[in-house]
Amino acid sequence: MTMCPILDFANHSNQPEHTYPQLSHAEVWDQAPSKSMGDDFVLLSPKERTSSAREEVFLRYGPHPNRTLFVEYGFVRGTGSNTLENNSLDCEADLLWHISALFAKRGIVGKWMEELLRTEGYWGDWTIHSAPEPAHPSFRLVTALRLYHSVSLEAITPPEDETEVRAWQGTITGSQDMVSIKNEIAWRETLGVLCSAIENESSTYLNKVEEVGETWPKDSSVVCMRWSLSMLWREQQHVAQCVRKSLERGEDF
Repeated sequence: MTMCPILDFANHSNQPEHTYPQLSHAEVWDQAPSKSMGDDFVLLSPKERTSSAREEVFLRYGPHPNRTLFVEYGFVRGTGSNTLENNSLDCEADLLWHISALFAKRGIVGKWMEELLRTEGYWGDWTIHSAPEPAHPSFRLVTALRLYHSVSLEAITPPEDETEVRAWQGTITGSQDMVSIKNEIAWRETLGVLCSAIENESSTYLNKVEEVGETWPKDSSVVCMRWSLSMLWREQQHVAQCVRKSLERGEDF
């Protein structure tokens, strides 16, 4: 944890910020900072943004999803009751545990796929997003699911004929758009099933937070944390629902 005097008083906003740090020479030239004190810390103000007297000045802590903001800073975005419903919040959900479980269930084949994904740099960071529209899976997630369906689900050993695997690698390099039509249908169906499962899972945990939360102290900090936990589950439920609907509409990603 780093404490920055004065700067720590600035709150985060997801809207265009009032001020932002000027890049240091080390950041501009992608080099290590000098051994001296380095550059002065300078805050700049966007020319298109004006501030009124007594208006709070916000910073943007970074393009972080709510789960990161909650863990690192102890709060989440989205204060209005209809924030999710009117799509004013760009929601994101991480499917790491769900996708990892799919590969784990495939035994030796799944382990082989994991090693291949790691080699290609596509293991982990599998997300779905509500914005920009249409709600969509990340390319990393699509890549993982394409590989998952590149080998028959009945296979118990890695394939000797790697025709589809080479086609999968082609979707990474950009030499082809898809592995096959059959593969596209399969991974989209799997993603739809996962989204439905996440919706149900989120509903279960929302109910648990509500039920258990009734026994918690009523002081403001605890109430805030309870609301944050609910918001995290509501966000995950919302983005899963949005992506599922995109799949049902046949949206291209």
